[in-house]
Amino acid sequence: MTAGGWDVNGLKFGKMLPNRQNQTWRLAVLSMLILVPFYIVSFFFYQRTVAELHKEVNAFLLETLTQLEMNISYKLNAIRDMSNVVAVPELRQYLSKNDAGEIEENIGQQISDYHSLENLIELNLKKNSDIDNIRLFVDNRYMFSREKVRFFQIDQLAAEPWYRQWISENKQMLWKSTYMERLPSVATTNEHIFSAVRLVHPMENLEDIVGVLFIDVTENRLYSMISSLTQRTNGRAYIVDQDGYIISAADKSQIGKPLVESGRWKEIGSEPEGFATIAIDETSMVVVHKQIPVTGWHIVDAIPENMLQQSISRYRIALNFITVVFVIIVLLLSISSIYAIISGKITLSIRRINRAMKSHTPEYMGSQAHANNGIGKLELSIHQMIDTIRNLTEQSYEAKLRVKEAQLKVLQAQINPHFLYNTLDTIKWMALRKQTDQLGSLVDSLAEYYRRSLNKGEEIVTLAYELKLVQVYLDIQQLRTDQPFHYELSIHESLNDCLIPKLIIQPVIENALQHGIWHREDRSGSIYLQVSSTNGQLTVSVTDNGVGMSDSKIKQITSGLTKEGNYGLYNVNERIRLFFGEQYGIDIKSEADKGTVVTLRLAVKL
Repeated sequence: MTAGGWDVNGLKFGKMLPNRQNQTWRLAVLSMLILVPFYIVSFFFYQRTVAELHKEVNAFLLETLTQLEMNISYKLNAIRDMSNVVAVPELRQYLSKNDAGEIEENIGQQISDYHSLENLIELNLKKNSDIDNIRLFVDNRYMFSREKVRFFQIDQLAAEPWYRQWISENKQMLWKSTYMERLPSVATTNEHIFSAVRLVHPMENLEDIVGVLFIDVTENRLYSMISSLTQRTNGRAYIVDQDGYIISAADKSQIGKPLVESGRWKEIGSEPEGFATIAIDETSMVVVHKQIPVTGWHIVDAIPENMLQQSISRYRIALNFITVVFVIIVLLLSISSIYAIISGKITLSIRRINRAMKSHTPEYMGSQAHANNGIGKLELSIHQMIDTIRNLTEQSYEAKLRVKEAQLKVLQAQINPHFLYNTLDTIKWMALRKQTDQLGSLVDSLAEYYRRSLNKGEEIVTLAYELKLVQVYLDIQQLRTDQPFHYELSIHESLNDCLIPKLIIQPVIENALQHGIWHREDRSGSIYLQVSSTNGQLTVSVTDNGVGMSDSKIKQITSGLTKEGNYGLYNVNERIRLFFGEQYGIDIKSEADKGTVVTLRLAVKL
């Protein structure tokens, strides 16, 4: 002890800490030096986390709308194709009589034409259950133009502004947005419908108009295809036309009204897909939209902005918890440090703490600490801090693993519905033609395909199991097409038990058929699948002798493997990388007019 105060290791603490006020000031400075950098780092970490979460949520919402758009486009394309079928030469011939006497005087011929046209309409109505009515507007001189169930007078359209504008634009087909109309099946009330409208021209002059064909579909059918959005995202589902007016919605009173003011919609709808924030009913909504190419309409999912924020709240809570824990530990450290200086043991304890921090070994520090004094408590607190940080790191790693597993399942679930639609359509036509033997084989193969695809929810299958699925798929495609193709599968028995994610080979086979063999003039060819193993790497090669690709096309597809450009191959490549690692994936080699080789590089897993 000296005259100036206690002297420990040459330091006069009596002068350094003359009173409690000085101790408090030092504690505050020490706390600020630790807490301020921590809060700055935490703020930027939080901002980055929120940005990544928004990116993931937006990708999920847009992918959901993309799936719906494909389903809707499929049905609308079928309706458009039906309008082409209905406007056959037979119909044009019936309506191509220009002489007034020929139309008005031959009553018997008019009656015969009426029955023929009615049969033609009924036949096409039966072909597509999604169509609710077919109407034909014809020359006023036909007696049956006043029937007002299937047939109407064409002069009724001349007064309609939309009709005059359409004619002036010289377009053959128009998708008419939702309006009220009485259907034959509902005799007393009007229904919300939309129509595919097509001009009918005479045989000898394609500039004259002898009829206007309406194919009517109720709005309820359209909304049923987007209603699932309300369960998936808890938002409001709409379909709007090119000008932003609502065509389909859960609240039918909103039909025909603008979703937002016209200037704002021009800004939003100018892009084929995207995101925007708007106000609907005085509520801030995040709008996700996707264009339906065949009509120019947009699918819109409007989600309350505060609901999206809820998905981020749990991360905010976790971050706040870490902050509170860290603040408490920092305060304990500060207080313990001050008392350690006063007690004269600060030098030895800090050296011990420094050695423990550098070695990242909390067990060492815990074994050296003595909890019967202030410094011992400080050391124990640091031990707890390191242990907490280690636990949080492990939790973060486990959370990332769960995210990867969720991404793998999402990619697994993205199955293109067109294969099912086309196969069911083939089954329908086989049934109509009474091709019972082929029909039975096709149904059995389709059932086997989906049984293996679902696989009781199991995501990982053996290579032999996946190749059997590929064989069933190829058998289905051979039954569906008139031009058979040849295929051959080659695999060594020792590789049958290798484990792979299911449904990673079938999409490559599908690409070989759709973009290779079926683009040949004779729509036939060969597919050769070979599986081999070298130095722990499993190689699956799919070779076809289709039309092949140019170098520029290969570069375009290859660049699409790392972003959502080529949907099928992107899906397969991502699932391979998620399951086996970043060094594995897809290689493509092709030569125009000769064929393509797609190689999957996988790891051998048993």
